[in-house]
This record gives sequence, structure tokens and C-alpha cells, in this order.
Amino acid sequence: MAIIGSIDPRVEKRWPIFKRKRKMLTRVPLPLGSGGNRRSSPAEMAGKPIVPAGSGPERQESAGGKKRKRNPTPEWEFQQSLAACSREGDLDGALALYGGTKLRLNAYHFNTLLHVCSNALGSSEERSPALSPLLLRRRFASSSAWTWGRGMASPLAENLRSGSVRVLQGCRECREGVFCRTAHGVDGIMPEEAELASLLKVSSEAGRDDKVYEYLHKLRRFARSVSPSTAETVKRWFESDCAAKIGREAWDADRVKDAVSINGGGWHGDGWLGKGRWRVQRSDIGLGGCCSFCGQRLACVDLDRTETENFAESVASLAMTREAKSTFSDFQEWLNGHDDYDVVVDGANIGYYHQNFAEGGFCLPQVQVVVNELLEHSHAKKPLIILHNKRVLSLMENSCNRELLEGWNAQGVLYATPNGSNDDWYWIYASVRLKCLLLTNDEMRDHIFELLGQSFFTRWKERHQVRYTFVKGHPKLELPRPYTPVIQEMENGSWHIPVRAADDQGKDQKLEGWLCITREGLPLDDVRAALGDDGPSAENTPLSE
Repeated sequence: MAIIGSIDPRVEKRWPIFKRKRKMLTRVPLPLGSGGNRRSSPAEMAGKPIVPAGSGPERQESAGGKKRKRNPTPEWEFQQSLAACSREGDLDGALALYGGTKLRLNAYHFNTLLHVCSNALGSSEERSPALSPLLLRRRFASSSAWTWGRGMASPLAENLRSGSVRVLQGCRECREGVFCRTAHGVDGIMPEEAELASLLKVSSEAGRDDKVYEYLHKLRRFARSVSPSTAETVKRWFESDCAAKIGREAWDADRVKDAVSINGGGWHGDGWLGKGRWRVQRSDIGLGGCCSFCGQRLACVDLDRTETENFAESVASLAMTREAKSTFSDFQEWLNGHDDYDVVVDGANIGYYHQNFAEGGFCLPQVQVVVNELLEHSHAKKPLIILHNKRVLSLMENSCNRELLEGWNAQGVLYATPNGSNDDWYWIYASVRLKCLLLTNDEMRDHIFELLGQSFFTRWKERHQVRYTFVKGHPKLELPRPYTPVIQEMENGSWHIPVRAADDQGKDQKLEGWLCITREGLPLDDVRAALGDDGPSAENTPLSE
């Protein structure tokens, strides 16, 4: 055995490597407090600046073993200069530094700049010209700094939390200028029911019928239904003397009807219609959508005309960035000449339903029975079945499937998407473009549909999507409701307002009942005859007295 310290001739040629290994064997760990490779304690770190890793001028070993300073990086120099501006409150220097750099800035840099601005400038009016161009030019939407910066840059813009406090405080103090000014909020942030209800209450007490009308429609858009406390606020307004005096006795019925159609149903937005006192009655809505008190039928609310057109354009533009532009353009041109379909069918979704077993696979007869069930139990007459071309070719190898596919093709109800394409783009675009039903169980939660906007998309699905299941081998469909349980403004000026259960804060809101609000002059004769068999809905119970 070789003695440690002697040099074996076989090792002599590898002496530098052996020397390093020997040095590692004889290294003794240093005790705490004597330096070395260890973490510094919080007390030792106190007062030392915290610099992000990789941004400082680190030391580098030279060939002689001595350490020399590495040249400082542009990021480190920028951060040091910005920190100096922050310490000295030098706003002009910070803005010049910020505007002249070409570096990719992070949340730390933005927050530091906003801190300098907030200390150097007083009012929002002073901050606006300094901050707005910079924030708009270098939008940093993933950080709260962006929202806060927009709130500082504009006296009207604020985030939801701070805006809510100011709205509610202004309403409690009955300062009309405050609540009117802060009602708008930040672009893209939806107001909540609490703020809108407070604004509605103050508007009602101030006799501002125009503001009451505005906030009722904001509740329709953002809240859809109301809590019992908000329902009481609405009730007090309609039973007031001021509400009885406002409104038009004569209006253009055709114009109002056209407005309802353009808006997608459920509201016209043409102002208060009618004259005289209002009747506020607790009511129920039957399964077919008829009110048990006034007999009027509620609408199945859709996207308005502009939203539908924008929706179709958004889908098409997204599809063309991910699909071969020519193939999707061909589909658009084909669809323009074949626009008589009532329902678009996601063939892949139905064909693979419950086929996740050993012998399972795409089941074409399953698609056929679901489509036939829909045609039999709905107003749809002509389906458009969308399948991938690769799937169609493989199914054609089976004689039974070939006969069914050839029959669909002869009837003009089958469209095969090109190879390499995503058929999701085709069936979603067709259903939006044709404003028809969509037969699929796809929840459409993936990244494709997240790009289209959840609030926008959810309202569309509520009106157009048909879901299905199988019970003992037989298909069962879940059609869209014949009416939409949201606040609705009728063509004759009446209102129907859904009221949630007092303790219900969930996503699937359970309704406790409805408020039916009509003018006393409107006739209510033959209400039961108008209802027919459309009695009260089993899922809704009347409001407690």
C-alpha cells in the first residue's frame, strides 16, 4: 500500500489532479463565525442591500489565485442608478433613466419607479402627464404595478379594491360627485353588486332617475341576479313617487322591438317607458319562461349583434394564426354558401364518448343516434357534422360506416376538416357564424378558448350549447333553457329581476324567486290563459313574505 505523501510513478503524470484530490481529503471544515462557505445570519445581513442574483459586479479568480472585479453589467448599473434616484427623490432623473433604457425591466424596477413618482408628485392630476405615456409604452400587465400605476396616472382609474372603498364611502356620505366619478373603474375590471347597489340606492334617494336606469342595466350586465337586500332597494325605488312621474306615455314600438333584437334579447335600453305608478309583485317564472303574475314571456338572451360579429372575427383571426390560412379561408367561403344549418355537431366529441375501455374506439353509430335525437326533440332541421378528414378515411374502411358517411355526404351535412388541422376551430366558428346550436360536451376550457374571453364565452355557451348523455343506452339531451335567468327589460317597459337565495354566493346561483315590476295601467286580464300549462317552475320557490 502506498503511503500518503509519496508519489507513485503511475500517478506522477497525473500529479495536478492527484494534488487537488489530496487537498480535498485534508480539508477541515471551519467553525461557525470564522468565515467560509456558509449562510450569513440575519444580524450580519442587516443594512446590506439585497441585489438580485446575477446583477452585481461579481469577483472572478485570476490565474494567479487573486480575485479581480468583473465589469458591472448594464442591469446592475441601471438598478444602482434607480436606487439612487429613489433615495434622493429625483423624479426627473428616474423618468429619464427609465425612458432611455432598452433593458427588459421587471416588477422590482416598475415598483421602484412608481414609488418615486408617488412621493414626488401629490395629486392624481400631477401624476397623469408624467406616468401615462411611460406605462402605456411599456405595459407591464403581469404585475400589480401596472394596475396601481394606471390608478395613479388617472383620477378616474383605480383598481377594484380601492375603488370599492371610495364608492361605498361616497355613497354613505351621499356625495353624488364622488360616486358618479368613481363608478367607471379601471378598464377590464367589472364592478360588483355591492358597489352598484350602493350607487343605485344613492341615485334613488337623490331622485336621479337617469342614474337609476343606468345602474339597473349595470346590474343586468355584471350581476345578472340580485341579493334580497338589493331587491329591497329596487323595490323602494319603483314604489317611490319619483318613479311614478318619470317615463314616456308614447313610444315607437317598432324601434323598441328592433333594439331588443339588436341587443340579443332581454333589454332595449331606450329609457323608461310608460307613465304612472308601478306594481312590484313577487312572482315565479314557469318552465317555458312565462311570468306567473303578468303573463309575459322572458327572452333567451344572446350576445348582441356587435358582440357576435366580433366573436366570429376573433375566432377566425385566431384560427388563421394556428391553421393553414388557405384551408380555413376555404371553409369560410364554403360556409358563406351553406348557411342553412340549425345545429353544428362536434363529431369527435360524441364518437369517443365513454369509449375509454380496451375494445373502445370511435363509434360512428353513436353520433347518428345523438343527432337523430336532437332533430326529433328540437326545432333544428339540418345538422352540420364536422369530422377530421383522417378520421373519415379510417371509418370508410368499414362497410357500415361507409354507407352512413356516404349518406351524410349526399345530404350535404358532413364536412371533413383538412389533414393537420384542429377541428375545434371549425365547429366553434361555424356555430358562431351561423348563430345556431352547438352539440358537444366539450367544456372548452383549454388555451384556445381562454383567448376568447371567459365572460364573453360563457354567455354564448349558455345560449347555444347542447349537452348530451346516455341513460341505459338511450341518448338524453340537455337543451338550452327557453329563457335566461337574468335581469330583463321588457318591450312594454316592465322589468323582471331574479333574486338569489340569501346565503347563496356560489357560481351556480340558486334563485329564491323573481320581482315582476309593471305599470298599474297595463292590463293583466287573461294571465292564466296566456300561461296555459306553463305553470311555476319546480326549481324556483316564491319569495318569503
